[in-house]
Amino acid sequence: MPSRAKKILSPIPVIPNGEQNVADVIKQSQSIFSSSNQDDIRSLCEQLINLLILSSSTDPPNTSLRKCVVKGFSNLPENQYDNVLDQCTKHLQEFFNQQGKERRTDYVSMLNYLIENFPFGLACVLKMKDTISAQLITVGKEIWSDVKSTNVPYHRFTLFQQLQYYLKVVVFLLPKFHDELERDNIISQLVHQMLNDENTVTLEIRLTCSLVWHLLKENEQLLPNAKLDRMKQVTSVELSRLALYFGLVKTTMTNDLCDTHFFTQLLDEILAFKTRDATITVGISKALETYSEALTCSWRNLDTSSLENIVKQLLTFSWDHFSYNVETVRHCSANIYSNMFKITMNHSDLRQIIIDSQLTLLKQLPWQKDGCSLAYHTLLEYISVSDILQWNPKLPESCLMAMNDRGLASEASYLYYVLCHKHYEEEKLKDQWKQIWLKPVVHALDTSTPLHRFLIAEYILPKILKGHPEYLQDLKEITVNPRTLIVCTRIGRTLGLCPNIFSTFSLIEQNL
Repeated sequence: MPSRAKKILSPIPVIPNGEQNVADVIKQSQSIFSSSNQDDIRSLCEQLINLLILSSSTDPPNTSLRKCVVKGFSNLPENQYDNVLDQCTKHLQEFFNQQGKERRTDYVSMLNYLIENFPFGLACVLKMKDTISAQLITVGKEIWSDVKSTNVPYHRFTLFQQLQYYLKVVVFLLPKFHDELERDNIISQLVHQMLNDENTVTLEIRLTCSLVWHLLKENEQLLPNAKLDRMKQVTSVELSRLALYFGLVKTTMTNDLCDTHFFTQLLDEILAFKTRDATITVGISKALETYSEALTCSWRNLDTSSLENIVKQLLTFSWDHFSYNVETVRHCSANIYSNMFKITMNHSDLRQIIIDSQLTLLKQLPWQKDGCSLAYHTLLEYISVSDILQWNPKLPESCLMAMNDRGLASEASYLYYVLCHKHYEEEKLKDQWKQIWLKPVVHALDTSTPLHRFLIAEYILPKILKGHPEYLQDLKEITVNPRTLIVCTRIGRTLGLCPNIFSTFSLIEQNL
């Protein structure tokens, strides 16, 4: 009989098939890893690693089992890593040394999980540099060879997924495995082939490829301006050239991006791509979005005149593409617009210039134009509603009029509510506030078309009254129209407000 004082490892299920099994493994790891029994710690680590390997034997991988392993290893103190690394990496090396194309997805999936999800997994990967690098080189050659040899759309799509997954792992490991991964320049050759492919490779793969190219040892050590010059010699394929601009900014430290000439030249080169091709436009948008993110960290190093010119060009690009027919482009344009405000609102010389220019533009544009709502919401982060109303006193009216269109009702009502709520906090003269925000709502409910009245009641009234129930009394005092009173009562009743506020209108409530 074993001693009671000695902890005995209970059997771990091969693949946990329920919450109780997962809980048992986690509970066991907590007690064993907090003990001083090295044999038990090593044994449990070995079993957890074997469970992780088993998780890759299913298609798709057993995510429940992987989560169990990660939670188990989360209890392992960092000072115990050296005591168990050799034993754990021994099992992992056996897994990575297995041959066959059918295993390559398992390799990449396992690597991605090890490096992303728990520190001990990354420690294991760093312990196996040679083994992992050799397999990654082999897997890269095999996937790219298969991509070039197939014309079947479904097969190619599957291979592109594998290739993208593979390249992301290479991006993470390349700075740590320079010598091992760049052996014989095979990775470099594969990247150059992908970047120079004219028709097959997707934009997403080119973007990730560009990161690999910039992280190669011969390129990583170059200054940004030198990289710009070398990039022009890599490829003439437009999508790949745009991807390289994206990769340049993504892989360059912020401290190195401090040259006005560099930012000006880079922007000019990206905007020089004039095209109606949607894919290239997506590439331009991605590159400019990354550029604008870098600029938010480096704008203090640029002279005011150059920065103003850059900001105006990027704001123009955003407005030109707010209504583009590809969602990615619209999303990038919105981020670029927001980033320009993050910069200029903190720049004493440019703040008012940009505010005035955008308010002037918004006053000239119909509210329904794509980007207007975003622009107003962005401005509201930095200026008061009173300032906006000085430039465009008809904004509340235009928001309400936009609600004649059912497709715009949700967006217009939300902006109306945000403006109304923020202005209530700013405005000390509440009667003036009622005239600006509540009276137009009541007037529309009194006189507008049935559809317009319905949309206002459906979208604006609940938003206003839910945040501030006292608004209901103000609405009651403005109108004498029975139909409007009934609408307000119905919305108020839905929100549970009528018993207290509409006590004098019991007859109306009874007749609803």
